[in-house]
Amino acid sequence: MKQIFTILLLIGLNSLNGQPTELFDHLREGYNLQKFLCSSNTKDLNREMSDLLISDFRSEQLFASSDPYVYIGNYEMQIKSDMYYLLLKSPDKTASLYIEKISDKITSEARWDQFRKWKGIYSGINYLGNGFYYLKLDSLDDVSINATMRTDKYIIHLQKRLPGVSLSRDSLSEVEWNQFHEANTYLLKVFKMLIDHLVEEKEMIYCPLNGKLINREFTATERLVGFIDFWTEVKYNFAFFDQVPEVDWEKVKQDYIPKMLMPQSNTAYYKLLTEICARLNDGHTNVYYPDDLVDLNYYPNVELGNFEDGIYIINTSKFYRERLPLGSKILKVNNEPVFSYLQNQIIPYISASTDYIRLRIALENLTKIPEGEKLVLTYLTPDGTEQSYEFTNFQDTSSWINEYPEWSRLEFKALENKIAYLKINTFNTSKVVDDFVELKDTIGQFKKLIIDLRENGGGNSLHGYEILKYFAAKPFVTSKWKTREHKAVFKAWAEFVEEPAKEEMEKVCLLTAKGDFWYESPPDTIIPYKEKHISIPLIILTGNHTASAAEDFLIAADSAGFSETVGEYTFGSTGQPLSIRLPGGGSARICTKRDTYPDGREFVGYGIKPKYLVKPDIADVLKNHDMVLEFALRLR
Repeated sequence: MKQIFTILLLIGLNSLNGQPTELFDHLREGYNLQKFLCSSNTKDLNREMSDLLISDFRSEQLFASSDPYVYIGNYEMQIKSDMYYLLLKSPDKTASLYIEKISDKITSEARWDQFRKWKGIYSGINYLGNGFYYLKLDSLDDVSINATMRTDKYIIHLQKRLPGVSLSRDSLSEVEWNQFHEANTYLLKVFKMLIDHLVEEKEMIYCPLNGKLINREFTATERLVGFIDFWTEVKYNFAFFDQVPEVDWEKVKQDYIPKMLMPQSNTAYYKLLTEICARLNDGHTNVYYPDDLVDLNYYPNVELGNFEDGIYIINTSKFYRERLPLGSKILKVNNEPVFSYLQNQIIPYISASTDYIRLRIALENLTKIPEGEKLVLTYLTPDGTEQSYEFTNFQDTSSWINEYPEWSRLEFKALENKIAYLKINTFNTSKVVDDFVELKDTIGQFKKLIIDLRENGGGNSLHGYEILKYFAAKPFVTSKWKTREHKAVFKAWAEFVEEPAKEEMEKVCLLTAKGDFWYESPPDTIIPYKEKHISIPLIILTGNHTASAAEDFLIAADSAGFSETVGEYTFGSTGQPLSIRLPGGGSARICTKRDTYPDGREFVGYGIKPKYLVKPDIADVLKNHDMVLEFALRLR
């Protein structure tokens, strides 16, 4: 395939411009504590509590200060004297803690905007706009670690300055690294003390484990509370029980309560939760381990792919080039046939709506090595030799044999025959719409546009619809949806209804008692742009990673008359998940919304089949041959 010219625009890079990226992973513990504090109910900080807080923080060399300002990153912000606040600073003023009580919502919004000095600077991890644990990078030679957050009652800022650290190089010296590590550890300790003072005791079950601060196993009560919370939310809100008729949810409760009460490690507990969740067969219903437990696993840089005649190694880091040749076929894992190993050891813990996605995710987890365990792969090399390789916890830092392109929100190319190529990798932010708007006039100069959604895992459906409005020549409709509805009194009245019900209200009561009464919403009708209309044929590329809001885009595009799709089945899962907290900083989500085509056709649990089904084989993948795109280019 000949390209007339290469990439014109690569938008949305999460690059750090040569700054030492190894620092950012170490900010995650602080982010987890911040996320917990922001999502918790906090105590009212009265005078007695304030005095106790001031007294306790002296142990960390933080003392009450009458300074009229607080540093937010490198910004000096004046403290308003009419606010109720606490300001603690170290004698050398390299560390500080500021707590400001929120008086009302309007004032809170105005004040919060003044605190958000990180806006536009990617230097850490953001929690839903209500907090950031970050390095301040305005000046690469005046660095500080900061935690700025808004809770239900307070605006809080923590800071530890690093006067001897410079981020103007690609890596830190050993002295600089030690200073960063000590500062981060100090700030984490202060953060934990703050949580102990402000968070209600009943919330502490959800506090992140964070190995540097907390190293304990959950109690039987904590394990049971987490399970019952998840089980209850599923019972009343899960949207796809009819797709798993073999699952008796009441029996699940009876079977697993004794298992929750048995002594076990935190990892074993979360493995039980994922096993329960996986039985629901839904890609938008998941259990997520706390980061502290995820870090106990080692993932060698090895990528596997499933093809018609088996599972193959399709990419590795250069360290494994001679050890695990590309194109080798996996025969066994730990001396067990590979498909048997997957079925017994991995697939029972995978939440997915379709079998092919379940297998894909299983392959991503096949090379996961839990702490203290081993992994031995037996494989057939391309030249027909059977070999085995045992992995160790060696930290491989070499690059991939076939490098992956740097991620971007959107990528644009001009191809041969006046065909434009637009790859949209996310609908998670409105910025992707802004990126597209910058390109729309250029796109309009081509004869055809290929939109590639193969790596688009979703986001907000509205962003996809907004882009589609530029191409549609007529109003189009989105998916229709429904969600389960529970009114307690209807369930109570059902006791007095004799079956079969005669009146409509009686039917509603019986359906509610069975958990099968639904609120239904018709499709939305989207009006396209007339004056901004781009009149151009579309071809849409799909794949197994085309998910959620990207699938919603396909439903709407089908309604708009854009039915030329090429590639593989989509992910087969969308909806609106309900998120809940689990013990130790873990979480879960439950799909509460059931989407279908406007005419009622189901795609969740099945995937959307493209008009032209094109599946690359192992030879195409190893040669980096994009046969899906080539097929699309040949369409007339």
